[in-house]
Amino acid sequence: MTAFWKSEQAVSEVVGVLLIMAILLSLSAIFFSREVPAWTKEFEYQHAAKVPQDFAALGAQIDMALASEDPATPLSTAIGMTPGTVPLVGLQAAEGTLTFEPDEETFECIATTLEAANTSGNAYWNDSSTWTKFEKYHVKVTDSGVRLESDAGEYKDPIETNGTLSGEYYCDRFIVRNNSTLTVPGRLTIHAMNIFVDEGTLITADGWGYAGGAGNKPGYNGSGTGGGKGGDEGENKKEGGYGGGGGGCGGEGGRGGNNTDSGGSASHLNDLMGSGGGGGGDWKDPNGKIVLSSGGAGGSGGGYIQLDAATIDIRGIISANGSDGVGAQLSKDNNFFGGGGGGGSGGLIIIKGNVVNITGMLYAMGGDGGSNDDKGTGGGGGGGGEIHVYYDSSIFPNDVKADHINVGYGNGGSSGKEGAEDGKNGTPGSPVVNQSLYFPSIFYYSSGYIVSNMINVSDQGQVGYDTKNSTLIRYGNVTYGSELPPDTDIVLKVRTSMCPDMHDALPWEDCPPVANNTYIPNLPSASDGHQYIQWRAELLTFDPRITPVLSWVNISYEYGKRPVLVTSSGHLDYKSQYLYFPNYQLVHTHGGTIKLQDDESFMLFAPPIFVSTDDSGISLKITAVNLTGTKRTLSGRLSATVQASYLEDTLLTNGLNFANITLNITTNYPAAWADWFNTTCKDAGIVYGNASGQYNITYKSTAAPDTLQIVFYGNETKPVNLWLKRSRAKVEITS
Repeated sequence: MTAFWKSEQAVSEVVGVLLIMAILLSLSAIFFSREVPAWTKEFEYQHAAKVPQDFAALGAQIDMALASEDPATPLSTAIGMTPGTVPLVGLQAAEGTLTFEPDEETFECIATTLEAANTSGNAYWNDSSTWTKFEKYHVKVTDSGVRLESDAGEYKDPIETNGTLSGEYYCDRFIVRNNSTLTVPGRLTIHAMNIFVDEGTLITADGWGYAGGAGNKPGYNGSGTGGGKGGDEGENKKEGGYGGGGGGCGGEGGRGGNNTDSGGSASHLNDLMGSGGGGGGDWKDPNGKIVLSSGGAGGSGGGYIQLDAATIDIRGIISANGSDGVGAQLSKDNNFFGGGGGGGSGGLIIIKGNVVNITGMLYAMGGDGGSNDDKGTGGGGGGGGEIHVYYDSSIFPNDVKADHINVGYGNGGSSGKEGAEDGKNGTPGSPVVNQSLYFPSIFYYSSGYIVSNMINVSDQGQVGYDTKNSTLIRYGNVTYGSELPPDTDIVLKVRTSMCPDMHDALPWEDCPPVANNTYIPNLPSASDGHQYIQWRAELLTFDPRITPVLSWVNISYEYGKRPVLVTSSGHLDYKSQYLYFPNYQLVHTHGGTIKLQDDESFMLFAPPIFVSTDDSGISLKITAVNLTGTKRTLSGRLSATVQASYLEDTLLTNGLNFANITLNITTNYPAAWADWFNTTCKDAGIVYGNASGQYNITYKSTAAPDTLQIVFYGNETKPVNLWLKRSRAKVEITS
């Protein structure tokens, strides 16, 4: 019985334990059936609240990547993919899916209300022919283009007809052309930036130096040493008056016939003119009576010409020759006669510049002595003058300078009478051709500018173009021709406007410099959709001896095509298959985030589009964020990493005005966008409608994705002011 009793007791204990376990299992099943769904729902709720925070961080990371301007260092953001779960066997959380689509959700900003397009075409603008009418400051318009003005402040017009000119001048350029002859009565000094003496022209100072002496008198000279000696009185009828000596300058003057005194000495003085020849000696009759004024007058020396410029181009003739001496004055019965006058010396020609080119001729020759044939003594020949050529980077040919410079002597005057001598020849001058550092007498202004007139590109004779629809304009590149010596520069700027007086265009100081061959729509100061355009060129030099030259400016444009100011696309799409929050979705696009659930959508985080209005019109501030990269979808992870790196951040329009602005959004979420624009415009005080100062929204929803079109209306007095930036970031989803 005891054993039996013990056995029954053991069975009872086992049964009891089993009953307790069954009760516990029942209670657990009842507990989990009630609590696990609640926990799961809570986890999904927490995750649904956390994912938007991840998307907010994602937007901030993209903004930081764009601001960093460092494409080599991507920034990363973690996106939670699944909610938490109760750790039970067989229970798994709903999967999340993250997709990047670079080509969907497109955005366009267009400078028009999208009227029907007109005839398209191309146009080319070259406005150099009217530059003289442009606004200018410290610049001159020349045949070769626009250049800086000299600080002399005086401009010498081109000499195209015969005339006279003497004195000292400071000018921008000095030109002699059109086969003209310019006579220099004495001295002429030109300080200029550019000097040009054209082929077939003549600048002459022949015989305009110091005067020759009268009979029996010495020639004149500024220093008193170079004048030709006067001829002595003749001792008898056989000899007659002695010949006057030739004037001296670069070379010595020749001795007059029968004259014991030599001719004028070589002076080599760079500030003097050519010396005059001595007068021939008067005749003394056999009774010792002097017959006055029977000797011939001496010739005058050549004048003084100095050309001083950074650039000198001489293709014509520059001459400063001495004049010939005069033969003796015969008596009325030809029984007595005086000596011949001496020839005047050549004058002085000084050429000094930076770049010197001489393909014409320079003359400073001595004059011939007076001849008496067989009636008496001859005068001495004048000495050659002086020609100095100084250059820095000249192409003046040293080895052929004899072909371009002549400082020859004058010949002595002839005499065939018995006992009467011929005059002696003068000696040639010595030309100086040296390379030396050029120090200009005047300088260019360090800066100056030229501003073009406004041009209406819709009124350029384009056949078939409707000028009323002037917003259908798209610009191409701006190019210009220039000469830029070292240490010079040209800064070109371009601006556009919707108004003919350009009053709403950006101030020039806010317009960026434009490199040659720049695409105009990339400038913040210019925009497609504007029919009025203008350019400004600033010329700069850091070497006051030289100037840049602007020769032409071209701006290309075309008609009849929509002026799309910017296009962007790309979105990150998160979807989670929640058990208790079905169809939960977040979309990051154009810098904003849209939340969707149960076919309802709204803008969770606003895009970088700001709208305001005041008495001046509507203002839009838009950053078009373009996301590019490789399309990818990732599912079933606890989290995903999104990397964003910088590609571009460009200010396209810095507060320009437009008659209308259209925003085209091709989207799968039109309701979210429409609601956001309606709310935003209402808060800004902008009324819905089609009049100036209002906005309008239209749909095109025949097929997905829908196209949403938002138009902001303005006019010339109350325009739509647009600030527009284009940003591009590279996006990559990593596991």
